[in-house]
Amino acid sequence: MRFLKNGIWSCLMILLISATITVALADDQQCPVLNHGHKWRIGFCESEPYLDYASSLYYVIQGMKESGWISGIEDLPFRVGQDDTLEMWKWLSTHHVGDYIQFVGDAHYDLKEINDPKGAHIIRRLKQEKDLDLMIVTGTSAGLALSKGDHTVPTLIFSTSDPIGAGLIKSANDSGKDNIWVHVDQGQFRRQIQVFHDGFHFKRLGLVYEHSDLVRNYIALGDIETMARERNFSIVDRNVKEPVNQEDQPRYYRQLKAAYQEIAPRVDAMLLTVSPVNPEKLPQLLTPFSQFKVPVFSQSGAGEVRYGALMSITQNDFPNLKMFAAGTLTQVLHGRKPRSLPQVFESTPRIILNVEVAKLIGYQPTFDILLVADEIYRRIGN
Repeated sequence: MRFLKNGIWSCLMILLISATITVALADDQQCPVLNHGHKWRIGFCESEPYLDYASSLYYVIQGMKESGWISGIEDLPFRVGQDDTLEMWKWLSTHHVGDYIQFVGDAHYDLKEINDPKGAHIIRRLKQEKDLDLMIVTGTSAGLALSKGDHTVPTLIFSTSDPIGAGLIKSANDSGKDNIWVHVDQGQFRRQIQVFHDGFHFKRLGLVYEHSDLVRNYIALGDIETMARERNFSIVDRNVKEPVNQEDQPRYYRQLKAAYQEIAPRVDAMLLTVSPVNPEKLPQLLTPFSQFKVPVFSQSGAGEVRYGALMSITQNDFPNLKMFAAGTLTQVLHGRKPRSLPQVFESTPRIILNVEVAKLIGYQPTFDILLVADEIYRRIGN
């Protein structure tokens, strides 16, 4: 497989140098405080189970711990690649985690599971019961539901691909509503495609995704199409509707497998876009790409590389994001309006590589790539 020796190395160095970190840090004097003598009651809402949403919640929680808001969470159930947040939330709500925060047990919402895409039930609770002081939200559809709802509860939204394009916020510097704050990392998927193309110079990039406005937004299809025009490669795509519930999962995976089998011989690179795929199913799903020696890149990151993608240049810098998130939360609980706080945090790119996949497709990583890789998986699934 043709590979420019210094392509990814050079591009990564440029991105690392240019990446900026804008952190909303609380004043040193802003220590954790009670809410008029009571614990702050926090709820959570996600679009659906997804590994980035679970990671976002986990690292927000870790940031709260390092900022002193909570403690005693060493046994919080989490592993890289999991998509479940409910188990974490149940643990948090049933264990003593300090004197300042209560994670409300019945305030965990999965919009797909409760079949409430507009979050009507949650909005009604926030408006009428008024028993929650702050909402942590992950995903574009959940963000849209709570940001458009007529309520005043402070709402912090994470893990959205293009919050401006989706209509979540007015701009990177202004959410448009006093109680809404959204993490913004503009151009993250453009940077990702740039690195992949510099390294592999593919001419035909495969994509499989649901053809809907929402999905086109959260996979940043517009950015991918722009890069295709700028870099003179074509997109070979197939459309598979995402599952509407658990019972619809078998249909989804059958159609996904068929799409992968159809597309593998027609492309010289494949991009796994953000989707509800369980990473543990990837070893079987991605077999056609190994057979045709096609490199598979992941938008999402470590979970998919662990289970069969060759590489990801992940933009989800969760370890650093946690302190940005904690600083924002601290200021909100000290009375600042979410709208008044910085939203932009541009993550430092991290390269993740699976060397067993590399061997299967005949790709030899250069020493430079191995040197700068943040995570290396030596076996699929290990």
